Amino acid sequence: STGELSLVSPLNYESPTSADGDNVYEVGVNVSDEAGNEQGVAIQITVDDVDEAPVIGNSNIGSRDENLAVGTVIFDVNDFYTHNDNDGDGDPITYAITGGNTGNVFTMDPNTGVITLAAPLDYETTTSYHLTYSGTSTTGANPALTGNGGFTMAVNNIPERSRYSRWKNRDDDGDGKSNGDEGLNTDTDGDGVKDYAESDKEDADGDGIDDEHDPIFNETSNQKNGASDEAAEATLNSSEEQASEETKTEENEQEGAAEGQSEETINPGSQCMAFVNHHKIGDTGEEVQRIQQFLKDRGFFTFYKTTQYFGPITKRAVIAFQNAYKEQTLAPWGLSQGTGYWGGTSISTANNLMECSQ
Repeated sequence: STGELSLVSPLNYESPTSADGDNVYEVGVNVSDEAGNEQGVAIQITVDDVDEAPVIGNSNIGSRDENLAVGTVIFDVNDFYTHNDNDGDGDPITYAITGGNTGNVFTMDPNTGVITLAAPLDYETTTSYHLTYSGTSTTGANPALTGNGGFTMAVNNIPERSRYSRWKNRDDDGDGKSNGDEGLNTDTDGDGVKDYAESDKEDADGDGIDDEHDPIFNETSNQKNGASDEAAEATLNSSEEQASEETKTEENEQEGAAEGQSEETINPGSQCMAFVNHHKIGDTGEEVQRIQQFLKDRGFFTFYKTTQYFGPITKRAVIAFQNAYKEQTLAPWGLSQGTGYWGGTSISTANNLMECSQ
């Protein structure tokens, strides 16, 4: 009754539905009055192009295993309609991550929209991600137009392997031979630290030292996952000896040997010196050596000699001691497993066993 002509569906310059596909729509209109007069009218409508934002959209890309290598392509973002890196107007798109990048594990190429893994996934830390990103038209409209989207990705849990297993299967020097095939004593970067000790920067055995600086393999992980490895065990023992030898006691021992002297052994039975200080991985000193001797006398410290270095061997001995005297060392803190930290209750328990007082 009003004669108004309206749309029943949106117009789309990039995807025309006109008869000739040229964005020109021809509409025939019939006009009549109450007297019965009629007249046909032809109307031509031309659709003009308007600069539009890229259409990015959301995706569920399923799941990825937590052991994927850094640099692995995770997803390639494109315009939803053009399926490439130009929007519907032909303008190039610039991409950027806008949120959900927990731990900065993803990186995005601003020109191609390709998202790759920038850091290792870890199921024990993050089980899923909802990453958001944007695509912005860099030419055409002013100001630039932006479309937003994102993906949801789950992380698959993969049983952990020991650092030794991971190291021996890699090819760090890129010569086509695995590290394991090239032997255990290679030092590719010549920094004096064997390649097996410079594995991924993570803390596989949870001792507070990242793998790059921790010369001891993840023996606990080997046992837990049933992946014990005779070569790893042999290298473990070698590494432990090296860790202890890399202290000042090595120089003292060499000097003593040159003079025909034997290594001094602390005999706690000859005098009772109470333990006073707290100790942890990396500490050195005479009291550390007395702790080792105390633990050695009771079968907890298994290395062939005592040193003045509190390393992974000493930590495991302290854990064994704490587990053996749980009521005295762990129960007061509400703990059920030893920590390897030589603290207040460990000190008091040791002093009581030696019948010493501080």
